[in-house]
Amino acid sequence: MRCEKEQQRIFIVGFVLIIFVIAWFLLKPFVFESAEKRNQREEQKISEEIIKAPSISAQDLFKKIKNGSKLFILDANSVSDFSHGHIEASINVEAGKAGAEISGLPEIQKTSDIIVVGSGDDLESVASLVNRLLDLGFVNCKYLQGGISGWRDLGYPLISSGASGGNSSKVKRISIAGIEKESEMNPDAIQFLDVRSKSDFSREHIIRAVNIPLAEIETRKKEIPVAKKIIIYGGNEAEGYQAASILFDLNLFSVYQMEGGIEEWKSAGGKIESGR
Repeated sequence: MRCEKEQQRIFIVGFVLIIFVIAWFLLKPFVFESAEKRNQREEQKISEEIIKAPSISAQDLFKKIKNGSKLFILDANSVSDFSHGHIEASINVEAGKAGAEISGLPEIQKTSDIIVVGSGDDLESVASLVNRLLDLGFVNCKYLQGGISGWRDLGYPLISSGASGGNSSKVKRISIAGIEKESEMNPDAIQFLDVRSKSDFSREHIIRAVNIPLAEIETRKKEIPVAKKIIIYGGNEAEGYQAASILFDLNLFSVYQMEGGIEEWKSAGGKIESGR
């Protein structure tokens, strides 16, 4: 009796295994075909995004910049990558929020020339961003072929900034004592550049300083008097350093970062004023 039950159990288990194997072989093509089709559809979607998005070569973009064309260059790279190298006057945007950020900039019109810059290895996401902006009505939007890495490989200029000490070969420094000494000899040869916010500048600033906030340095470089010795300061040394580094990349070489910020200037007895 026990032997018969054991045989029945073995038979049932064997039968179930056979059914499972048969079912697997019958369903296997459909399972893998479904996954394969999903992959194909995804790849097709990516290809369509890339094909649909207009682009511009690095050479053509460089010509437009040299000719002074009105462009809005949107850099979709990370903040860190942006600080290590970007095209002059670029706006660093977060890819997922680019549409909202652009719509919030009154100077960008629906017909403005907009160039989206990626890393060079993110063509899918960059093309998708361009298509999204086109759908929002920005009809002259393109992406830069090769991204920032392709631009760099061709030797075209980049603007960089970063933490103090990162580009020490580009930044010349001057002490407050050194500034006072030069001011006594020829005060008209010096121009202070305050890179803090407009509100901070209005509250107090070094006498005769001009104000160009750090974020506006690249777009307002023509306001900087190149015939004078430019002494940059901010709320702290890091701000002054970043501004000096950017101006070096913009080919302004008579630029010096003041050691310390405005608080150190006041502590040393430097004169300040308010207004403007």
